[in-house]
Amino acid sequence: MKREILKKWLRVGLLIFICATIGRIAVSYWGPVQKQNELPEGLSLVVWHAEKRCLTCRSMEEGSRECLENFFPENEIRFLTRNYEAPENAQLAERFRIATAGVFLVFRENGTEAAKNLTDPAWKTVGDRTVFVEMLRDEIEAFCRERSLGVKRREIPEKWEQTDRIEVPKKVPNEDPNAQNIRLSEGLVWE
Repeated sequence: MKREILKKWLRVGLLIFICATIGRIAVSYWGPVQKQNELPEGLSLVVWHAEKRCLTCRSMEEGSRECLENFFPENEIRFLTRNYEAPENAQLAERFRIATAGVFLVFRENGTEAAKNLTDPAWKTVGDRTVFVEMLRDEIEAFCRERSLGVKRREIPEKWEQTDRIEVPKKVPNEDPNAQNIRLSEGLVWE
């Protein structure tokens, strides 16, 4: 009888140990679970997008991810995407005054937060992937230097020879010379 009780307690203890170990591994890999309207402690690169992701949103996200993977591979910077139109992100979008797709670099520690809005330079350079990635790399380095964060980038990787360029919308001839029509894609015209 004592032996069966001892086996039962050993099984329960082993099961608890296994669950705790798996939980600890999951938290160390993915980070602690948190609400959508909060950002994690540490350094994060946050790419904001709308419900329907346009070519620019996708390009900003891909370029941001590429920059972190190629120049900051040690996972010291978290990459996050947030939909500014989603109700669960409303408070966060309001706090950062998000009105369009953009990029923010945010450092949180012990309840304090420092952020750098990279939306303007991102929009200016998003048409040229190489320039965008280099701009982002330089901005991250400057942000980290200003705050003495000690995040180090790797030298330019040999494999990084990105030449992707997205098409910048071109003006479309129109009967009205004062109209500012721009062709987007698939024959759509934005006036």
